[in-house]
Amino acid sequence: MMSRINQINMALFLTGSLLISVSYGSLVPLFFTLVAFATGKFLLLTTPLGGIAEQRMFDRLLFVGFVAAGVAAIYANQLQDPSQLFSDTAGFYDMATFGAQALSLEEIESKHEGALGIIIWRQIYDIFEAMGFEKERYIGITFNSLVVALSGVFGIKIIRVLFGNDQFHFRRFGTFASLNGLVWLFASIHIRDGMIMLAVAILIYLWVCYLSRPDSIWRLVLLVFGLLVSVPVMKYLRGEFAFVPLSMMLAAFAALVIGNYNRLLRNWTIGLVAAVLIVLILFFLWSDFQIILELLSHGHAGYTAEAETHHTVNSFGMTLIVNQPLPVRLAFGSVYLYVYPIPFWSGFQFESVYRLFNSFSVVSFYFILPMLAIVLSNISSYRKNHLPVILFLVFVSFGFTLAVAGTSLETRHIGAFLTPLFVLASIPDTRNKSVRAQYKYLLSIVVVGVFTVHIAWVMLKFL
Repeated sequence: MMSRINQINMALFLTGSLLISVSYGSLVPLFFTLVAFATGKFLLLTTPLGGIAEQRMFDRLLFVGFVAAGVAAIYANQLQDPSQLFSDTAGFYDMATFGAQALSLEEIESKHEGALGIIIWRQIYDIFEAMGFEKERYIGITFNSLVVALSGVFGIKIIRVLFGNDQFHFRRFGTFASLNGLVWLFASIHIRDGMIMLAVAILIYLWVCYLSRPDSIWRLVLLVFGLLVSVPVMKYLRGEFAFVPLSMMLAAFAALVIGNYNRLLRNWTIGLVAAVLIVLILFFLWSDFQIILELLSHGHAGYTAEAETHHTVNSFGMTLIVNQPLPVRLAFGSVYLYVYPIPFWSGFQFESVYRLFNSFSVVSFYFILPMLAIVLSNISSYRKNHLPVILFLVFVSFGFTLAVAGTSLETRHIGAFLTPLFVLASIPDTRNKSVRAQYKYLLSIVVVGVFTVHIAWVMLKFL
C-alpha cells in the first residue's frame, strides 16, 4: 500500500501534470520532469548526497516545483503574465536560446548579467535541441526545479550534521522549504535565483561541516576549494553577490572565535584556520572591496529608481523604508523583507505569478519568524556542542538580511539565503511543552503586529 508521503508526491505530480499539459497543450513537459527526477535520483544514489531523508526532500521539492511551474505556465501562456514575458525572465530565456549563441562567458557578461546561468541553460537547450526538441521555456524551468530540489538536499545534509538522523528536524525543514512561495518562484520561472540558492546552500554546508569539526584538515581542504570555486560562480551568477564568499568568511571567523574563545589558543588547528581565514579575508578586501562597494551602491540606487517608478510617493514602503536614512532603512527594511507585501493579499490576483508567490511566501514567514526568535533567545544552550555552527548560521542569515535591506530591498534576493534560514527555524523542538508554549506566545505577537501594520496601511492608503 502506498505510504502517505508517496500519496502526497503522486498528488503533486498529477496536479502539476494537469496544469502544465493544459497550459502548453502537450505532454512533452512531463518528459522533462521525469528526466529531472531520474537525474536527481541518479545523483542521490551514486554519490555521497544520498540518504533516505535527502531523497524524500528531493522528491517533495521537485514535485512542489512542478506544481508551481504549472501555475506559472498558466499565468504566462493563458494570462500573459508580464513578469515572465517582458522582464528578466524573458531576457534570460532569449539569451539562453538565441541571443548568446557562440558567445564566451566574458562576452555574455558584457551584454547581459547572469552570464554563468545563461551558459548553463544554453548548454541544456542545445543538448535537447540536438535530440529533436524545440527550445521551449519549460526546459530551462525544469532545470531550475532540479537545482532548487538539490538545494533542499543540502539543507537536509546540514540538519544531519547538527542533529544526526533526526526525523523531526528533517520534517520541520521540509515543511518550511516546501511551503515557501520564494522556493516555488525559483523553481517555476526562468530566473537564475535557483542556481544561486544551490551555490549558497553548498557553501553553507561546507562551512557547517568544517565548523562542526574544526580539527579536520580534510574538511578544511574541501572548504578552501569550495571558497575558490564560489568566487567566480557568484560573480557570474549575480554581480552584487560577489561579496557573499567574503561575508561568509567574516561570519565564520566571528563564529569560530566567539564559539571557541576558551580553546582558541590551546587548539593549533583552530589557530591555523583563523590565520588562513584572515589571509583570505585580507586578500578579498584588497582585490574586490571597491568593486563590491560599487555593486552594492548600484543595487540600492537601481531599486530606489524602480520603486519610485512603480510606487506612489506616499506608498507604505516608500514612506517608511526606501526614502529613509541608511540606519533606519537597515532596521525597518530587515523586517520589511519578511512581511512584504503589505497587504499580504495584494498578490492574490491573475496578473503576475511573481506577486502571487510573494504573497504565499510572506504568510509562511509569519510562522518562521517566531522560530527564529526562539533560537536567538536560547542561543546559549547550544554552547556545548554546536555553538560555532549556530552562530555562523545566525550571522549569515541576519547579515545577508541587512545587506539586502541596505541595497536592493528586494524580497527575491533574500531567497538565495533561505537554506540557512530554514535550518535555523527548524532547530526549536516544539515537542517540548515549554518550547511549544513559547512559540505560541511569539506567534501571537507576530499576528498582532501584522494586524497593526495592515491597519496602518489602510490608514495611509485611504485617510
